[in-house]
Amino acid sequence: MIYVYIDHFERLYFFSRFTNISDFKFFTSRYSIYLQGIKEGININILSYVGVENEITVDLKDDILYCRDVLAAHLNIKDAIVFSEKLYLFISKEFEKDNNVEYFFLWNGSDTAETTIAKFCDCMNIKKVFFEISNLPNRLFIDHLGVNAASSLMKLTDINKISCLSNNTTEDFIAYKKEYIKFKSSSFTPPQAKIASRINYSFVIDYIFAFKNSFKIQSKSILIKTLDLIKRYLANKKLLGKYLDLNEKYVFLPLQVSNDSQILINSKVNNFDAIRIVQEYAGNNNLKLYVKIHPAEKSIDSINEVLKLKNKLGFYLAINNTTELISNSVEVFTINSTVGLEALLFDKNVTFLGESFYEKFNKNNIDTYINSFLFKVEYFSDIPIDTGLVIKHYENIRKLTFHD
Repeated sequence: MIYVYIDHFERLYFFSRFTNISDFKFFTSRYSIYLQGIKEGININILSYVGVENEITVDLKDDILYCRDVLAAHLNIKDAIVFSEKLYLFISKEFEKDNNVEYFFLWNGSDTAETTIAKFCDCMNIKKVFFEISNLPNRLFIDHLGVNAASSLMKLTDINKISCLSNNTTEDFIAYKKEYIKFKSSSFTPPQAKIASRINYSFVIDYIFAFKNSFKIQSKSILIKTLDLIKRYLANKKLLGKYLDLNEKYVFLPLQVSNDSQILINSKVNNFDAIRIVQEYAGNNNLKLYVKIHPAEKSIDSINEVLKLKNKLGFYLAINNTTELISNSVEVFTINSTVGLEALLFDKNVTFLGESFYEKFNKNNIDTYINSFLFKVEYFSDIPIDTGLVIKHYENIRKLTFHD
């Protein structure tokens, strides 16, 4: 059996595409997702504190101190510990019924829920399978240790070893690169940005359920997310920049979502620090600094802070196509965004200001990451996903990196 934890409608739709789904058991703490799962005939369980009163014997505090939702102040540490302990006990209770569980599918893994489940998996010898979008068409990130800086790629001493991975992604890299550049050079809005721009009324359902049904700890987190989405939806997008002259000599800095795990967990540098650092570099080299706010940024407070820095430091805010900004730049700076990976595909010099395994790649070995490590599937699609191929790919990565 395979367990799956989901906290987002996107993840529900994604994991419901897997074959042999009758062997899956889904878990969520969001009532709106639970209702949708039931509607689609999925074996899904809503997490409940009712009847979960046992004392926990595992210390979870150290594991959740640096979770993304804690660092983003969606949960305070006291509430996060209570939620974590109750979740651990609930999953333990379910596991007693299904002691043939071999894999637990987790998305990203940086929030309190996923971190708690990962701890449970370690204690029960269940294999953790972490998923994350790669921001490359038809490619998905899968790993046994985590994603981004927590992944096995950060610990791999020889990155070129991944070229020996046998999976279903073999294709001509030059052809893929040409199609990718063509695709990104068109009028392109990241799918996640389109989703983030909508007011998600499902959070209202979740807030009411959380407040009335023993989930008061989560109600604050849900309310914060709802208010952020509404404020971002109502924000005047004209404030976010203008089309800039790409014939100028400039360095390009794409900002990241302010509460993204890549910034909160994997970097000592935030968006504002990055702007100051790169502005100084640009000034010392007689270059302009072009900055682009992430299309999926939901925090109007962060946007306003960027605007204040713009007035103070004199850099430029761009709304040009990101690919065009990369291809016409002198150099690209990023904290640890996948835009850095994209810049490598354009043979640009890239400086990473935060922790990122992309630093290990260059124009001579980037194809091994795209064609060997990443799994060939389109996240934003409805095409069925072969569970067997996913497990095979996962096991190959696990075997390779465990023996490094």
